[in-house]
Amino acid sequence: MREWLLQHAITDFGKVSVVRTFIQDYATMLNQQKDPDVICEKFGWAGPAAFMLGEREISADKVIPIHMANTIPQKLKKGAHTKGELKVWTEATEIFQNKDYWPHAMTLLSALGAPLFNVVNVTGAVLSLAGRSATGKTTSAKFGLSAFAEPSSLMGSNRGTLNAKGEFLRRPKSA
Repeated sequence: MREWLLQHAITDFGKVSVVRTFIQDYATMLNQQKDPDVICEKFGWAGPAAFMLGEREISADKVIPIHMANTIPQKLKKGAHTKGELKVWTEATEIFQNKDYWPHAMTLLSALGAPLFNVVNVTGAVLSLAGRSATGKTTSAKFGLSAFAEPSSLMGSNRGTLNAKGEFLRRPKSA
């Protein structure tokens, strides 16, 4: 501590009030230089006007950076990022104009509509896709999830324990 005080030109160690005043003023200056940290433990709505998504709090007039809590699994932390081009992503949806792909479009729209649950007072939902293998169910689900994060970081596993599945389903927050 003595070395730090000397580096900051504080030499009057006998007067505790001088040191205390300096530290208070220094902390105040640091707090004014950057926005206060926001730590999110769940994703989704945070009150009526803000939506937590990855490392961003999104509201009507701004997007501010936030930190993800240590309780959020590393896989999800690593997957919650922005990547790719919106133009390419939207061009990929053109295939859904073909009637053969309408079930796939419904999967995508279900994923994109999930943030609206809060607006209609629904606390959550599960979309279960059934059908023959290799028909695009998983690909469609990943496409929808890619709007929010790396798809594999948001997908559950059928191999997890009941507790792990419960924790996984607790992460999104609609209310």
